[in-house]
Amino acid sequence: MSAAKNWLVIALCFLSVPLSAVAQETGGSADLLVKSAGIISDKYLMPMPKDFLLQSGLLRMKGTLVNPELALQAGIMIFGGGGQAFVQQQFGGEPRPALDPAKAQQLLKKIDEVYARVKQTPGAGERDYQTWLDEIFTLNNTSNVAPENALARAALTGMLAEVNGRLEQGEKAADRMARSARQYGNLGLNIDMDDGQLVVRQFNSGSAATQADIRQGDIILKINGKDTKGLDLGAAWEMLRGAPGTKVVITVRHEGEQKPADITLTRSARNPWSSGVRSKFVSPDSKIGYVRCWQLPEGRSSDVDEAVQEMAQQGMAGLIVDLRVGNIESFTTAAELVDRLVSGQWALIYDSRDGLQKETRAVKQGAAYPDVPLVVLVDRQTNGPQELIAAAVQATGRGLVLGDTTAGRALGQQEFPVPGRDYRLRFASAIYRTPKGDEFQGKGITPDIRVEMDGNDKGRIMNRMQMEDYGQQQTYYGRGRHRHNEELRDVQLEKAIEYLGGTATEAGKKAEEKGRERKDK
Repeated sequence: MSAAKNWLVIALCFLSVPLSAVAQETGGSADLLVKSAGIISDKYLMPMPKDFLLQSGLLRMKGTLVNPELALQAGIMIFGGGGQAFVQQQFGGEPRPALDPAKAQQLLKKIDEVYARVKQTPGAGERDYQTWLDEIFTLNNTSNVAPENALARAALTGMLAEVNGRLEQGEKAADRMARSARQYGNLGLNIDMDDGQLVVRQFNSGSAATQADIRQGDIILKINGKDTKGLDLGAAWEMLRGAPGTKVVITVRHEGEQKPADITLTRSARNPWSSGVRSKFVSPDSKIGYVRCWQLPEGRSSDVDEAVQEMAQQGMAGLIVDLRVGNIESFTTAAELVDRLVSGQWALIYDSRDGLQKETRAVKQGAAYPDVPLVVLVDRQTNGPQELIAAAVQATGRGLVLGDTTAGRALGQQEFPVPGRDYRLRFASAIYRTPKGDEFQGKGITPDIRVEMDGNDKGRIMNRMQMEDYGQQQTYYGRGRHRHNEELRDVQLEKAIEYLGGTATEAGKKAEEKGRERKDK
C-alpha cells in the first residue's frame, strides 16, 4: 500500500470533548446542511448556488477526517502510535479505541461518491441533496467512525468559508453575558492554564481583582482551600463563579516570591459588558471628554450613552470619539451611535441582495448627545462599523475626522437562524456606503485632517491603551533603547485636543521634555 494510502487509513481516535466548537445536537444533520445551504444561497450578497456550497462542505468534511488540525477543531482526534495517551493528557477522559481503518476508508469513499453526484447534478432538489447526505451520516453512524455533529459542523464551516462567514451556536454573546451578569458575580479576572498551573493573565480595571493584591502572572494555587493542581480551566471557572456579593478565597503565589498569600475577593454585580466603554476627561483641568469602545456588542449602545451623559453632567465642552482601537460589533449599533452624535436626519445607505437601500434616520427627541465641538480619531485599523460613524460625522458636517485613512471594510454581517436548530449562520448581507452614497469598501474614509504617526510608536500606544484597560502598566522596548510609557506621544490625540481648544496633556509635555533630554545626550 502506498504512503499516501497509509496516510488516509490512519487509525482514528476520538473523544467527546467539552469544547464549545462541538455541538451537542445530533440527528437530522443532512436536513441541517441543506437548510443552511439554502439560507446562504438566498441571503448572501451575491448569487451562491446550493450545489457549490454543498461541494465545499463535503470537501471540508473529508478534510476533517484526514487532516489532524481540522480534526482537532472539530473535536475528532487523529493519531497513530501514542495518540490515545496524548488525547487523554490534553482533554481528560477515556478515548475510544482505534477504529478499523477499513471503515474510515469506506466513509471517505462515500463522501467522494456524494460529492460527485452533487457536482454532476447542478440544480438538484433539496430532497435529493438530503437523501444523498443521509447516506454519509447513516454509514458514519453505523460504522461508528466519528461524531455525527462534528462532521456536520465541519461541512457547515466549509460552506461558510465560501462567504467569509462563521457558525454561531446557543445564545447570542450579548444575551449570554447579560444572563451571566445576573446569575454570577464578576471578579474581573482573566485566567489561563500554563504548564498545568492556573495563571492570572489579565484583570479589568475597577474590578474586585484590582482592589486586592492580584498581579499579572500570579499562580493560583487554591480556590476556597481546594488545590488547583490537575484542574482543567472549565472546572476552575466554575469554582470562581458565584452570586454577586458572595466571597471567594484564592491562594496565590506572586511572581518572584515563595510564600503564598490568601486573598479574599467579593464578586461584583457589575455587568461585564459595561467595562467595554472607556471615558474620561483628557486632563484633570479640562472639560474635553474622551470616549472609545473597547468592546461594544450589538444592542449595547446605551453603554456609550451613560458614559457621555456622565461627562455632560460635569460640564463637558468638547468630545473626542476614538475609533482607532476597539470593536463595535455591528453596523446596527454604529448607526444608533450616529443617531445620537449627529442629532439631525441622516441617510443609512447600503447595497443588499435586493439592490441599493436607503433609510432616513433621526434620533429620538431628548436622546441626542450634547451639541459640543466633536473630533473623531481614525487610523488604518479603523474598520467596518467604526468607519460608518466617521463617514456620517464627516458627511453631515457634525465634526472633524482626524488621523489616517481607514481600513475600507464596509461588509455588514448578519446572523440568520437555522429553523428548528440551535445554530445561527453569520455572513455578509450588505455593503455599506457613506451617507452621501459613496462607496468605502476597499477605499476607506479619508480624514479631514491627516495626522500620521510613527508605526512603532502607534503600535505601542495602542498596546498601552489595552494594558490600561486592564489596570496594568508596561515598559516597552524599541529602537535599541529603553522606552517607557510616559515617553510615547499620541500625536493624533494631542492634535484633537489642540483643535478643540485644549492644551497638550501633562504626559505629552513630559514626553516631549524627555525626548529632548535624550536627544541632547
